[in-house]
Amino acid sequence: MFVAGKLLGKEALGFYSVAMHLASLPVQKVSGILNQVAFPAFSKIQNDSATVKLHVLKSVRILSFLSFPVLWGISSIAPEIVQLLLGPKWEPAILPLQILPMIMPLRMISNFLPSAVDAIGRPDITMKNLIGASIIMPVAFLIGCQWGVKGLCIAWLVGFPLVFLINLMRLLPAINIRVRDLMGSMIRPALSSMLMYGSVALVRLSMPEEGYVEWRLPVMILVGALVYGGVAMTANRKD
Repeated sequence: MFVAGKLLGKEALGFYSVAMHLASLPVQKVSGILNQVAFPAFSKIQNDSATVKLHVLKSVRILSFLSFPVLWGISSIAPEIVQLLLGPKWEPAILPLQILPMIMPLRMISNFLPSAVDAIGRPDITMKNLIGASIIMPVAFLIGCQWGVKGLCIAWLVGFPLVFLINLMRLLPAINIRVRDLMGSMIRPALSSMLMYGSVALVRLSMPEEGYVEWRLPVMILVGALVYGGVAMTANRKD
């Protein structure tokens, strides 16, 4: 927000901040509740590394199952959300609202993992990760702002996966988890959500471009939910 306000001006900051608020709202709500539960839960089993590993992977799988469809779903219907809830004057917020939710599942998982590491007595890892993120992300924002709000949003898409990967390299060895195992817990929900995203795009193409947003939005949500539910159930049949 500071970088956008200084380099892009108040109007651009307004569009960006509204899109960021809508995109990060599910992350804030879920992470706040989850971290209150996760830390004491992992503290009780901190001496059992196998159980910690099992529950971390299970939690990431559940988080991915919920976060990818919800957040990528917000991205897929961003034009309709802005038109219906905010009005025509907020149309410049559509593109940020399409881009920012794409990175939010990683942010949700990134917010969860430190609870497990802190609970086993390694808050130093969390501190190192925070310091690294505090260096990489502002640099990404400064570069991205050269291309306006769009560039600032793309800075999230480029910078945060790098931060996430670096953090995993520090976090996961402490809880005896391989990066491949963690990614395996995320891949099926992500692929299912990609198919959902495509189905919503096809529904939009088949509908009139102007008007009827009041019924176009619920139809898109219904189609997306049905596609994701069907694909996810098929992909996770053995689980």
